[in-house]
Amino acid sequence: MGGDTLMNDTQSKKSAATVIKARKSLGLNIAEMVRLCDVPRSTWDGWERGERAPDRAALRLLEVLVLLHRDDRAAYRRFADATARANKQGEE
Repeated sequence: MGGDTLMNDTQSKKSAATVIKARKSLGLNIAEMVRLCDVPRSTWDGWERGERAPDRAALRLLEVLVLLHRDDRAAYRRFADATARANKQGEE
């Protein structure tokens, strides 16, 4: 999905709130979100705790996912299905 960056405390708290809000808007638990975004669990946990922050590209992807989920469920589902297939192929 993207890298992450170290930020000051205020930026980290804001970023953590954004990440948590995106996940909850999608109705996903952490394990599901990790699979959807194809990031390590430790990375996602760090983002939600505000220890690190997603880079701008990762934040933009989260915004797009939330908008798709809200406005175009079919497109969101296609993205999620394609991601699941890619993750499964990567495990083989």
